[in-house]
Amino acid sequence: MKEEEAVFLLGKKFSFARNEGEDLPTGRVRVGSSMVLPEELADEYDKHFPPGPRKHKQETKRVVKYELTVVRDEERSAIENGLRFYIEGRPFNVLANHAVFYGVSGSQYQTRISTNNSNRYDLVQGDRITFVIDKLEEKMSVKQAVFNCRDVECREVAIMGKLTTWLRIEDHGNFDPVFFPFVPFDDFWKTWSWYIDQRSKQIDQFRNMPLPSFPPEISIH
Repeated sequence: MKEEEAVFLLGKKFSFARNEGEDLPTGRVRVGSSMVLPEELADEYDKHFPPGPRKHKQETKRVVKYELTVVRDEERSAIENGLRFYIEGRPFNVLANHAVFYGVSGSQYQTRISTNNSNRYDLVQGDRITFVIDKLEEKMSVKQAVFNCRDVECREVAIMGKLTTWLRIEDHGNFDPVFFPFVPFDDFWKTWSWYIDQRSKQIDQFRNMPLPSFPPEISIH
């Protein structure tokens, strides 16, 4: 990666995180042959792409409590597990009736749930979908997923719209991007179904495109 490209990519990451109210790491990061402060990279990016109004850091002391639920799949006669979770004692069933895990025990699933540094977001690493729960605004997003578009299995980072949320994961300059919008719990599955429908239509369009005609190979004797 060229030094100018590294400055742009890292500067963008740190600028977006800072604008979301995150505290940037104080240690220097390597850019080419130099060691540069994250603040300097963010400032350089902002010179070329001025950010909007800076947000206040949104931390929360809320703790989400999870419990495993059972989802029966009659076609395969198997038992799959969903999650019911509680925010300040209020139950939310957005994941309770959907297969999040396959064959996990009551202790195993807890290792698949992590919290970012500000305690605002929980990452639930399901077997097919990694969910991100915003416990402050009570919304949910998708980081990456495996799903079926008709007869095609898609494995991808879910991207919809232009917004990017950067999750501060640890203290070494790592910010994890989420490209799918955060949707209120009640509207989540409707939005996710719409996304899969759009992806299916895109795949159909590509499948039905005629193959381009290539010029014949030129032989040099």
